[in-house]
Amino acid sequence: MELTYNDTMVTTPEVHLTFLDRLVSPLVMWSLVMAGAVVCWFTLSHDALWRDAWWMTILFIVGIVYWITMMRGALAVNRQAAQPTVKNTAIVDRGVYGIVRHPIYSGDVYLMTVLALAFPNVWTVATCGWAIVVFIAWMFLEETELKRKFGSRYDEYRKRVPMIMPNITRPR
Repeated sequence: MELTYNDTMVTTPEVHLTFLDRLVSPLVMWSLVMAGAVVCWFTLSHDALWRDAWWMTILFIVGIVYWITMMRGALAVNRQAAQPTVKNTAIVDRGVYGIVRHPIYSGDVYLMTVLALAFPNVWTVATCGWAIVVFIAWMFLEETELKRKFGSRYDEYRKRVPMIMPNITRPR
């Protein structure tokens, strides 16, 4: 591929994207989550599974705070965080990425869990459960892609930092 940079022709190697490269995209992931939500909305009951309690509201608020913290923390140190994995150019291990390898998914999974607890009806529980399954599957797809891309450097990072659940007892 030839690019023009400051009126100079620069030749770069052709990049051939694999099926996995194209698949591991936030757009594809969120399309699956939304498709599952629509199916759940039209096929499942909206009746409550259990009575809600005051502590569920507090848990939900904590979930929102955790989600915002992880999302903002990820984007603050890695502007590529919301991009497809193929666009990652380096392993980021500072900030929230030093606590968990997938901070945005960590926040998403926690938020979906507390959402299902705070609004306990069949539709919410099924939709949140579906979203969690998609998020976890996407984490493993991304892990495969990042391992292929960064090799042993990513293996070292994986040994030091947990995938999704922060390890608050691990010494720094």
